Amino acid sequence: MPDKLFYAAALIYDYNVVATVVFEFLQFRLKFWNHFNDYGDSDNLVLRATVYNPRYYMPSSTTIKFKLNLPPKHCVLIFDKLIGQELSTDFNAKVTGC
Repeated sequence: MPDKLFYAAALIYDYNVVATVVFEFLQFRLKFWNHFNDYGDSDNLVLRATVYNPRYYMPSSTTIKFKLNLPPKHCVLIFDKLIGQELSTDFNAKVTGC
């Protein structure tokens, strides 16, 4: 009887499990945004992957830490001119309040 392995992963954000994923292959692609997108001020995300063989007692697991590149919050984009000609008017943009 061949071994039947079970694969699973958990997304952990701010010390809370926010999503779980079960997969059946040795390689997989995972888009975090498909499973969780309610990010706060923390930029730490952890992926904990586990492989379980029912013939053995303890599963194998690994933990991968990610540092998210979150966009700035509460920013205001200000243009110096609101009307002009394309390619001939210079528009200046200023970002404030980040």
